[in-house]
Amino acid sequence: MFGSPRRWITSFFRGIMLRKPIGTPVKMVYEVLLICFLLISTARDIYPQSFVSRWGSLPPGNSQLKIPFGIAVDISGKILVVDSGNHRIQVFNAADGAYVSQWGSLGTGDGQFNFPMGIAVDTSGNIYVVDSGNSRIQRFKPDLSYDFQWGSFGNGNSQFNWPCGIAIDSAGNVYVADASNHRIQKFDSGGGYLTQWGTLGTGNGQFNFPKGVAVGTDGNIYVADNLNDRLQKFNSSGDYLAQWGSRGGNTGQFRSPSTVTAHPSGNVFVVDSENNRIQEFNTSGISQGQWGSAGTGDGAFMNPQGLAFDVSGNSYITDGYNHRVQKFNANHSFSAKWGSLPNSNGQLNLPRSVAVDPTGSYIYVVDTFNHQIQKFGSNGSFITKWGSQGNGNNQFNLPYGVAVDAAGNVLVADTFNNRILKFSSNGVYLSQWGSLGTGPGSFDNPHALAIDSSGFIYVVDNENNRVQKFNSNGDYLTQWGTLGAGSGHFNDPNAITVDDFGYVYVADRKNNLIQKFSSEGVFITQWGTSGSGDGQFVFPMGVAADKLGNIYVADLLNNRIQEFSSSGSFNKKWGSLGGMNGQFEVPIGIAVDRSGFLYAVDWFGCSVQKFDLQWQRLYLPLLRR
Repeated sequence: MFGSPRRWITSFFRGIMLRKPIGTPVKMVYEVLLICFLLISTARDIYPQSFVSRWGSLPPGNSQLKIPFGIAVDISGKILVVDSGNHRIQVFNAADGAYVSQWGSLGTGDGQFNFPMGIAVDTSGNIYVVDSGNSRIQRFKPDLSYDFQWGSFGNGNSQFNWPCGIAIDSAGNVYVADASNHRIQKFDSGGGYLTQWGTLGTGNGQFNFPKGVAVGTDGNIYVADNLNDRLQKFNSSGDYLAQWGSRGGNTGQFRSPSTVTAHPSGNVFVVDSENNRIQEFNTSGISQGQWGSAGTGDGAFMNPQGLAFDVSGNSYITDGYNHRVQKFNANHSFSAKWGSLPNSNGQLNLPRSVAVDPTGSYIYVVDTFNHQIQKFGSNGSFITKWGSQGNGNNQFNLPYGVAVDAAGNVLVADTFNNRILKFSSNGVYLSQWGSLGTGPGSFDNPHALAIDSSGFIYVVDNENNRVQKFNSNGDYLTQWGTLGAGSGHFNDPNAITVDDFGYVYVADRKNNLIQKFSSEGVFITQWGTSGSGDGQFVFPMGVAADKLGNIYVADLLNNRIQEFSSSGSFNKKWGSLGGMNGQFEVPIGIAVDRSGFLYAVDWFGCSVQKFDLQWQRLYLPLLRR
């Protein structure tokens, strides 16, 4: 019907240039649509996305920490801190936290790291480091010199997928929490594979992202089953013995426990990360006490990660989002602290989301843990910032979401103040609405917002598991969604976008789904399941639409971006765990501008990465004509 593709493509471009028709009107339309489809489909493969730039994270100094995870005490009593975001290990004096030394840098060579997370020391003083982004374990001698390594990416024996925790028993055997493979692997002291146990699930002996592992004084193995919000107990062969815990904030409950550590007394201590506390149990799971609360003061935590004890019973805790280490005495009273993160212009502290203004000239980043909005040029150059912690008109309390309207005004989801704030493009306060509640126009942790071409505003009301729609003045219009797993229901929705055709897409995190709705909340379709295959997710946390209707998803724990058609057909993916350009340390927010550039917020990397969707930039001008 259409003849030679070469002839029609030639005729098409000639018609564009000379403004001449290429056949009858009806035939011309079919031909143009076909050729555009062929061009776009081919161009996506010929011109893949490419990394352009990164900004937001400044070079660290000695004693400065960025999202510290693991911690251990060496045989001389010094404190070893896994400075994860800076891809190094730092050594400090136990008494006062004075800096001693460090080793490591970003890379794949011997002694280099790519987002290390766990650390352990054997009785001979050898140091084992979980080099998470490089999917390996590295061993160092007591003098900190490199010894050997084992592991690679995969799910076979001795392979890893985001390994996190590590522990060593009295015989020198090494246990690794292979988190994204949902298992524990056991090795001898030389890295020789011995056995493994665990699969994805909620049953006895199954795991969902096991993050921490410890060997008790009783010789049993304790595992922090992170996303199942429980602790499981096994013998050294991996036979299931017991468990305790469920999701919640009461004594004996957990919210994403990250680490378990054995105390010489025989009790086990659990770092209950999202409850910002430490819980102590005997080996039968009976609570023996707890300490800690959310905050930035002495003795308070913001997502603590690691815990170690010295011979005197003092405890050392990596206070992850506060970028510091805190020391407590044997009675759990605060003793000392050290560590910080730079807070200069352009430096980001666990940013959550990003938005682009209608012209593509300005990028707005939610600098969540600095409680501010930072404005950049499209090349990453710092322009201005506004905000501080509080509940005033120009203040925020852990803001999560941002969007820009057609006039260039900036709307912010001020998450823990449960409101939406509106500013001019330079941060001048304009208006606000919302308060804590479940009724129309009220919020319980609003996480994200999007604005359609008519100026209507859609807000993801996270804890209420719904989307609320407002007009441009903030007047309530409608809502949809309740807690659940069915179509149109949500379980921890986190992100939202509206395409140029008016369809609304919601990232439904714990259901591992993207759900598509009409502008009035009528369910249309959904896609996604839990996993690491194409079209699967492990916590979708960011979603954006391009001008052709393609949907991009920040696939949080798979550390990648996935692209889909508007109906959910998988197109492509890119990214992996790591701190190198084009890699991610938990991608959490994304935006696409009208010129075909994609901006991705690298949460633990405290940075924004810019990608060139080359095929779009080449063909969007053609389609607009």
